[in-house]
Amino acid sequence: MKIGFITEGHTEKIILKSDGFQEYLEAHDLEFVHEVIVAGGKDNLTRDKVESNVKILRDKGAEIILVLRDLDDCLNIEEANSKIMSDIDIVKVIAIQAIESWFLADTVTLGKILESQDFYFEKPEEEMSPFEKLRALRFQYKNKGIGDKKLFAKMMVNNGFTVKNASEHPDCPSAKYFTNKLESLTVIN
Repeated sequence: MKIGFITEGHTEKIILKSDGFQEYLEAHDLEFVHEVIVAGGKDNLTRDKVESNVKILRDKGAEIILVLRDLDDCLNIEEANSKIMSDIDIVKVIAIQAIESWFLADTVTLGKILESQDFYFEKPEEEMSPFEKLRALRFQYKNKGIGDKKLFAKMMVNNGFTVKNASEHPDCPSAKYFTNKLESLTVIN
């Protein structure tokens, strides 16, 4: 089954284009349509703003289009879902916090970056500002900051971050939902 992606931002694109994610898709017989469309913000995922991007992915052969966004401005997942374009071939996944909470959930990779063998982050999706927490952790462990989200995302994927690792954290339900949704597409196929 061919799958295309539309994301809220660039961090998600970096994750989806990573070798680890591509290997995950291949292992589940999902073919990646080699373009991740960045909507440029959660407000740009409505039908009138994303329909042309959906067409681009369909024209490239996407049978399923997965839209990935953060919950951050909504009171609940239903409200966030209602703000995204709907269609029969569109699957919506809402990260409970900003997508960077998935970085907090991959404690093995984050521990590697922080040079802490016993690093573990207890509740990644309860962190209200995961990127700020990542900044604080990096300063705490390495006495270095994080200036740019995209550069940090690249550092995470280059050091082994995978969505599968994040989904295995017991307190990262949105990453688990994401992998379950992808794996259910394999069953349909």
